[in-house]
Amino acid sequence: WESSYQRFIKGEHPQTIAINPTSGRPIQVGTVVSHILEALVQGNRVPLGRLAMAQQPPNKDEWDRLRQCEELTGIDCTGDPDTSGANGEKFRLTD
Repeated sequence: WESSYQRFIKGEHPQTIAINPTSGRPIQVGTVVSHILEALVQGNRVPLGRLAMAQQPPNKDEWDRLRQCEELTGIDCTGDPDTSGANGEKFRLTD
């Protein structure tokens, strides 16, 4: 996540980072965005306005639907997939 974050902070667009990541193999733009968000979680500054131009954040209605799904399933949609499943278990796409 650190290289994606550093490149974003230096002004590169997430799509550019995704096409030519430091690993050499192209990755999804969403992966780059998740790297940048990880930097935010780790306490780094992130220009959210610039990030929102690359990938629009959920609107209020979408957040409300996500909360409803969380309540119905017990799954934390913003948590670590290893522990955000029902009852703190690993999240699986079949959930």
